[in-house]
Amino acid sequence: MKSCRNSTKLKLESKPLQQINSRKRHRSDEDSLCKSIEKSSKNERETPKAKRVMHSQTKDSPVLAKQNYLQEDVDKELQSFLTPAKDDQTDAEYDDVIDVSKSKMDENKKVSQYRFRNMMVTELPCLPLKSPLPELSWADSQDLWKAMVNKEMKYQCDNKYMIRHPDLQPRMRAILMDWMIEVCEVYTLHRETFYLAVDYIDRFLSRTENIRKTQLQLVGITALFIAAKLEEIYPPKLADFAYVTDGACTEDEILKLELLMLNKLKWALSPVTVNSWLNVYLQTAHLSFIANASNTFILPQYPQHTFVHVAQLTDLCILDMESLEFSSGVIAASALYHFSSCELATHVSGYEYKDLAKCIHWMAPFAMTVRDTGLQPVKEFAKVEKSDAHNIQTHSNDIAALDMVYERRSQHLTVCSSPTEIAGIITPPKSSQKPMIIDSSHAKRAGVGHC
Repeated sequence: MKSCRNSTKLKLESKPLQQINSRKRHRSDEDSLCKSIEKSSKNERETPKAKRVMHSQTKDSPVLAKQNYLQEDVDKELQSFLTPAKDDQTDAEYDDVIDVSKSKMDENKKVSQYRFRNMMVTELPCLPLKSPLPELSWADSQDLWKAMVNKEMKYQCDNKYMIRHPDLQPRMRAILMDWMIEVCEVYTLHRETFYLAVDYIDRFLSRTENIRKTQLQLVGITALFIAAKLEEIYPPKLADFAYVTDGACTEDEILKLELLMLNKLKWALSPVTVNSWLNVYLQTAHLSFIANASNTFILPQYPQHTFVHVAQLTDLCILDMESLEFSSGVIAASALYHFSSCELATHVSGYEYKDLAKCIHWMAPFAMTVRDTGLQPVKEFAKVEKSDAHNIQTHSNDIAALDMVYERRSQHLTVCSSPTEIAGIITPPKSSQKPMIIDSSHAKRAGVGHC
C-alpha cells in the first residue's frame, strides 16, 4: 500500500500545470518586466550622460574603466603641479575650440562631438589678398601660400591672457623673453627655436590660469626645451636646461610640465613664426637679383646683415605684450616696411597698406629705438658655419631698450614720417660719412621708395 501511494503522489506531481495558471504567470511576468524597464529608463533620464557612459564602460570592460581612472589621476596630478584643482571648472573654458561632448567610449561605438570655435578670444586678423610667391618647379606656389596662411589662422592665442593670471605682469613676460634670448645665444640655438618657444608660452598661458610668478621661469625653460628638440640637430641636454635656471627648476619638474604643456597645446607644435615669414619675405624681395628663381627659392638668397637688422627689430617687438594683437605675418611685413619701402613690404607680403597701417604705427617707437641704439653686425660663432651665422639667435636688445620704447610712447614721439627712417634694404653709412648715392634703376628693382 505504501509503494502505491508513493507512485500515485509522483504521478500527480508530474502532471502539467493548467492552462489558466500558465497564462496568469505569463501576464504577471510581462507586467513586472514593463515596470522594470520604465524604472530603468526613468533613472537614465535623471542620470547625467557622463555617468551613464562611465557605468557602461565599467560594466562592459573593467580593464578600460581602470585605465580611465588611472588617466584621470595623472591629469589631476599634473594640473595640481601648477595650480590647485577646482571641481567646478574644466579646461574647455580656456581652449580655442570648445568640446561639448568629451566622453570616452569603446572603439566600436561612435560618439558624435559638437565643436564650436570661440570667436571672442581675439579679433580675426586680415589675410593677404594674393600670393607673392613666384612659379615654382617643385610645388604649386598658390597651394603653398594658402597652406601657410591657413596654418597661421589655426595658431591664434588670447592677447588678454594676463587677466587669468593675477600674479603675473606683462613686464615679467618681457624679462622672461629677454632671459631666453641670452640662453639661446649661449647654446647657439637658432632664431626659429626661440620664436617657437615664445609661441608655446603664449598659447600655454592662454589656456591655463593662476600661474604664479615663481613658476614662470619653469614655463619658459620647458617651452625652450620642447622647441630645441624639434628644431635643433643637436639640442642641449635636459641637465643643461636645468643648469641655466640656477637651481630654480629641476629636471623632474621640466619633464612633468612638458607633458602638461603638450596636452594643453594639443600637440600643435609647428606654427608659422615671425622668423619664418621674414625668411619668405626677404627671399621674395631679392628674386630680381637671382637667376633661375624658381629653382633656387628653396635656399636663402639674401644678404645676412639685412636679415639680422630686421630680426633685431622683431626681437624687440616680441618683448612687448601688445605684439600678440597682430599676426606673425603682419609683424614681419611691418618690420620690413621700416627697413625698405611701402611698395616692397606690400608686394612681398600680399597685404595692402591699410592692413599693415595699425601695426606699422605701433612699431614706430621700436624702430626709432633700434635706430638710436645702433644696428648689430652679424656675429660669428666657433662651431657655426658663416653661412648659417645669421640664423643664430643673438642678444641684441635688452629691457633697457624696451624701457626707451615706453618712454617714447609716453612722450607721444611715435610719429612715423617715412618707412626708411632706419635704413632701407641697403645698410646706411655712419652719420659722419656722406650719404650713399643709389642708382635709380637699382632702387626701383629693390623697391626703395615711399608710399
